[in-house]
Amino acid sequence: MADETGDQVNENLPEKISNISILNFLHHLRDAHYEVGKCASSGQTDGFTVEADLKRLKDMIADLHKLWEFICLEPSLDCPESSHTIYYEVPKIDVITPTPENRDIQYILMYIKMMYMEMANSQSARLVTGLQPADKERGKAYLDRIDVFVKDYLETNTPNDFPKATPEEPTPTPGRLGA
Repeated sequence: MADETGDQVNENLPEKISNISILNFLHHLRDAHYEVGKCASSGQTDGFTVEADLKRLKDMIADLHKLWEFICLEPSLDCPESSHTIYYEVPKIDVITPTPENRDIQYILMYIKMMYMEMANSQSARLVTGLQPADKERGKAYLDRIDVFVKDYLETNTPNDFPKATPEEPTPTPGRLGA
């Protein structure tokens, strides 16, 4: 089974944006999406069966929160010469194949992809620097939602054992080669 939503996200992204802070955040989101999609727990039914995967996820979420807080503190600079002249290519989000069977990981990946698309297409992405107030709140709300899912659901539940339901697919393919 292929991850069609990755293709759908990429089809609906702008080719280029002006805002270097949003671009930086997109790069970090893209990496988090890939790492979560390729983690060892992705081949299980649900939950995080490998403690290091959950620890890594929590660290990525904390890092994304810190980055977003930093971006929110950046002033909107007056950039009359570079506004509407400088554009940066928006990185495409990786299509994870095979699609992770872990329902909890699928949920996190869907949330990251939604956040990715929203930020890439936001009003703030059209600025050279800074964020619109609504985008500041939106970005924080997205990260808070993933954080709550991890703390209030993943950390409190024991992964299920469904030997007949998994694995439906072969084990995940290796990570990015040659990086």
